[in-house]
Amino acid sequence: MSLAIDALLVVQSIVVFLLAGYEYLTLMHFPALPENALVAPDRSMVSIILPVRNQANTASECVTSLVGLDYPQKEIIVVDGNSTDGTQEILKSFDGKIKIVEEEPLPQGWVGK
Repeated sequence: MSLAIDALLVVQSIVVFLLAGYEYLTLMHFPALPENALVAPDRSMVSIILPVRNQANTASECVTSLVGLDYPQKEIIVVDGNSTDGTQEILKSFDGKIKIVEEEPLPQGWVGK
């Protein structure tokens, strides 16, 4: 019985989607904001803090994305938790674009990010 109800809900959702129109659901018909509405003269500084540990496989893509943000007043602080897989070398390749903070080693038996 539950399977039949689930199937009916799926069919109902598809019908509503088709009747409403995809473009309305994706907000295509809303007017664009004026160009001057996107510029705020007094944008505040934003600090983005990214904790990493042994993330050599994703660190470069993540930091590249953060550096590419078009917000003018930002600082990117990457906190490295004693990585041992080459993450530190990847972070150092972004010298001048990010601030790197290296954590002190944790006491014996402690676990961190």
